[in-house]
Amino acid sequence: MQFRNLFVRCLKFYRRNSQRENRADKITMNQKLKVLLVSSYDAQFVRNDESILKNHFITEAAIFSNPKKSLSYILYSFVQIFSAVRKTDVSLIWFADFRAFLTIIFSQILKKKTLLIVGGYETANEPEMKYGSVYKKKIFFIKYAL
Repeated sequence: MQFRNLFVRCLKFYRRNSQRENRADKITMNQKLKVLLVSSYDAQFVRNDESILKNHFITEAAIFSNPKKSLSYILYSFVQIFSAVRKTDVSLIWFADFRAFLTIIFSQILKKKTLLIVGGYETANEPEMKYGSVYKKKIFFIKYAL
């Protein structure tokens, strides 16, 4: 519970600091911060975070519950994430994977802020258990995301 409160406070801090700047492209006092929640897993804790964020911010979720490796699904992810990043101010990403990589690339291009929450799988290297993305050589996306 403390962790969820921490990222809500981080997003509020970002909103408060961006409101202090008097630029036309920044958020004004009358607008709510638009947050994009990206996850490759449709887990209950991700849905809980989405409901917490909806209480404080305008929230859009891009949750990919069935990560496929086909070209059409990768293109679908590409289009979905790009259009969502364009419409939001901050991206909150669960897990460092290919979708996190895409979100961070698009956020950097569009000069948007990102928050990345890393789970244990991204940093694990357990060859005996055949567990971890370091073990499976998916390190490029993780290194870039971090």
